Amino acid sequence: MGLNTQHPPVPLPEQSSAISGEGMVRVGGISLIPGLLESFGCDPRTVFGKETLELEQVRDINGTVSFSAASRLLARCVEASGCDHFGLELGRRITPFHLGIAGFVVVTASDVASALQALSRWMDIHDRAGAPTMQVSETSLVLGYAIYASEVEVPGQIYDMTMAFACNMLRQLCGEDWAPSEVLLTRKPPRDLAPYRKHFRAPIRFNSEQSGIVIPAHWLQQPAALANPAMHQYLKERAQASQDESDRTLVGQLHNVLRQCLALQDVSQETVARELGMHPRTLNRRLQSEGTTFRAELDAIKKGMSEQLLALTNMNIGQVATALGYGSNSAFNHAFSRWHGHTPRQWRVNQGSEQLTQ
Repeated sequence: MGLNTQHPPVPLPEQSSAISGEGMVRVGGISLIPGLLESFGCDPRTVFGKETLELEQVRDINGTVSFSAASRLLARCVEASGCDHFGLELGRRITPFHLGIAGFVVVTASDVASALQALSRWMDIHDRAGAPTMQVSETSLVLGYAIYASEVEVPGQIYDMTMAFACNMLRQLCGEDWAPSEVLLTRKPPRDLAPYRKHFRAPIRFNSEQSGIVIPAHWLQQPAALANPAMHQYLKERAQASQDESDRTLVGQLHNVLRQCLALQDVSQETVARELGMHPRTLNRRLQSEGTTFRAELDAIKKGMSEQLLALTNMNIGQVATALGYGSNSAFNHAFSRWHGHTPRQWRVNQGSEQLTQ
């Protein structure tokens, strides 16, 4: 079924309310889960509950829920449906309009490049537990997504969902026939590749150090199908007002930038401070006022990313070390042992054993 390029299926919110608190996300596409469960013959009431989210919490598409609780719900959905690509199926149904104001700003942009810039600029109005990433080269742009919230279940399903959505967004901008040149997924290959091939219509690289869709550079100047300069400006003003109301901490903003800089293999304090629009000394001073340091937050991001790569992919230890910017396996082993009391190899074996007993 093609995307509706004439009338958005989700109404524009009457007010641009800000998300309150790190690790939170708008309901948005989560509202589609009950219907998707029913398509698998499951009763949503048996899946929703105290350990995840209550069914009533996802009825308001503009409501806010814990990203951690939403991930637990997604894990229960995989179990109940018996579908190990449930995240992909959910992402296939999500359109930019499920992102609220952020999505409307994206689709009304003049061209694809402007739309992606808007996504990066305004996504935190919708999602305060992860962030889009972009890597630009002469021939392509890799549009990705990185989770930086802690205590997240089934991150591989979340990456499936976000990349499926990203394809939908580009098809909303460029036309239903659009396809990426390649798809990168931070997960082991699934049992059934057919649903992935059907949706993405492109080569898929599993066991990737990042999740992203590769967009050929020539598409960046493509005029957007729903471009509307006047509406775009109005929505940008509403998005800015929403961000101005946000209680987002500097640490939350820092985690977003650190993820992107790690993907570019440049996490110097000078580079990160520049991306945040401040001098390194100012960054240090403000982090101290929030009770932390640049080194501690970089360490936390590397810890979370190492756990994801070791648990979700078949990448060897050296590849994980390189992805995280370590100069040697021994340096990575030392850091990982400090975090966990185990080497990366031991931790991966223990994780596999735990999954077998669940």
